[in-house]
Amino acid sequence: MLSETSPHFNGERFQLGIQMLLTKTKQEEKSNLEQTSVSIDKSSSWKSVKQGFLAEILNPKTALFFLAFLPQFIQNDGSSVTLQLFVLGIVFVLMSIVYTTFLAYCTSFIGAKIFKTSGVFSNKIEKIVGLIYIGLGIRLALQTQE
Repeated sequence: MLSETSPHFNGERFQLGIQMLLTKTKQEEKSNLEQTSVSIDKSSSWKSVKQGFLAEILNPKTALFFLAFLPQFIQNDGSSVTLQLFVLGIVFVLMSIVYTTFLAYCTSFIGAKIFKTSGVFSNKIEKIVGLIYIGLGIRLALQTQE
């Protein structure tokens, strides 16, 4: 059955590769037209936090993680299972908040040092990333089905 649909599949894959190339080219042209300095609006930051919170709450992988990972730490000694799960969940959430906050501050600091101090370095990184995307698009377009 796969051998019958192979030409159609290859055509779609080639089309996807071309679309990736065109999209990246348009993004690079748009980023070149925009100014490099970006002002951060506090309301957009709060909006991002709310969107991230909703995405994490509605993420089914999070629920699967808790269902698969946390039960092994529950003690069956007569104490409340619900309370134990709640405490473990809160500990996990607090550790995640600390870790992601630390990660966000570190990447923000590094990004500010790299991209705002040297426009030439920033342009080189953008070109390298663009070449990587173009290479991935070409590889996807030329990939054969095995």
